[in-house]
Amino acid sequence: MNEQQIIELEKIIGYEFKDKNLLIQSFTRKSYSNEHKDIKNNECLEFIGDEAIDVIVAKKLCEKLGTYNNGYSFNPFDEGTMTMIKSNLVDRDTLSTRIKELGLSNFLLMSEGDKKEGVDTKDKTQEDLFESIIGVVIDSKWNYEGIEKVIVKMLNLNYFLSNIQSFLEKKEDYQCLVRMWLQKENIYSKKLFSFNNEDKNNIIATIRISDEECHGEGDSQEY
Repeated sequence: MNEQQIIELEKIIGYEFKDKNLLIQSFTRKSYSNEHKDIKNNECLEFIGDEAIDVIVAKKLCEKLGTYNNGYSFNPFDEGTMTMIKSNLVDRDTLSTRIKELGLSNFLLMSEGDKKEGVDTKDKTQEDLFESIIGVVIDSKWNYEGIEKVIVKMLNLNYFLSNIQSFLEKKEDYQCLVRMWLQKENIYSKKLFSFNNEDKNNIIATIRISDEECHGEGDSQEY
């Protein structure tokens, strides 16, 4: 990645990195680092970015819809609906779509094998990239103001928050339904997650409720 590309990326992302190597790392897939042992990949950054996106989106939703009148509440939505809105704002479809719109997957560093398979065009790859970029902003001294600014810009969050009703018209996926049911029943659970099962070409979802781990499989995240 050359200097001009780094300048272009910083302009798109809306953040100037003091350590340019961190920015390069956020665009480096494991397949590339396997071929170039001196370069770190972006896998650890995905985890950091994923958590930060959740926090900032929740914060912006509270600022937009939260009210205080003898107690805190959301208006006009209940907790289940707020969960659905947040899920739609941070799901794979939204993150990958924004990466496409910003043209950021064009800068990915990956192996020749990945290039031949068109890995950069896959939604999962683009979702990972979005999270990695946010993760590397956090890794730059945990600048919360900068983190929020980048997430708002990259998600086009102000536009989405002004058009919340459109999210309610989207088809509810299984993650939203499970979360809303758990909240309604006041059942504690650890975070629901899913991953691609390449052997069967489907998606496996897992959730831990109390001490029991539950699994489900389907053709997509909606089923």
